[in-house]
Amino acid sequence: PNDRQVEPQQPPEIITLKLLRRAIAAQNPDDEIMRDFGEFVLPNLLRVAIGVTAKGGKYFEQKEQEYRERQIREQRETIKPISRRSADDQSLNTHLLNGLFPANLIEQRLEELDTTIQRLVRPKPQRRRFAIAGFILHDFEKFDYNRFPSMPAEYKAVPKDDIRKLGIPAHREIIAVIIQELGLDRFINPDNPE
Repeated sequence: PNDRQVEPQQPPEIITLKLLRRAIAAQNPDDEIMRDFGEFVLPNLLRVAIGVTAKGGKYFEQKEQEYRERQIREQRETIKPISRRSADDQSLNTHLLNGLFPANLIEQRLEELDTTIQRLVRPKPQRRRFAIAGFILHDFEKFDYNRFPSMPAEYKAVPKDDIRKLGIPAHREIIAVIIQELGLDRFINPDNPE
């Protein structure tokens, strides 16, 4: 018989999330905004954008078609085919984080100088939260909407290449879902996400 209680284990944190949070903390030790990004947005971003390509998924199909057409046009079989491991495309996560982290560091450096950035951002940290959220949303059409449980089925059925052709009301609806699913609402205003 054993009367010891065992504490329930929390689900394991994926290594990528753990490493990215450590990198955020190391680069931004006193930055509440980036800490909130790592807590509220990053886990959701990794969940929905893993394996999604930054160029929308049709990039390699287009490159392979160009390769086949070139072979036919030049009547050669020695043209080297495109490798799917090409650096010409990257995951949507990588694309967003590779843009966000350097932009954040640049913004921090500009804050230290006497620039319009300092006058705009330093007294109003909410603007910085909006800028980060806007950066994450700039490629809203490249997300795989099937990974967003609350995304209306009508938008899940629209080809990625046609998302930008939808009207502003549809874009508002799509972006509202993405904001909530990624936790951007809590990131923008942790005390009042509505």
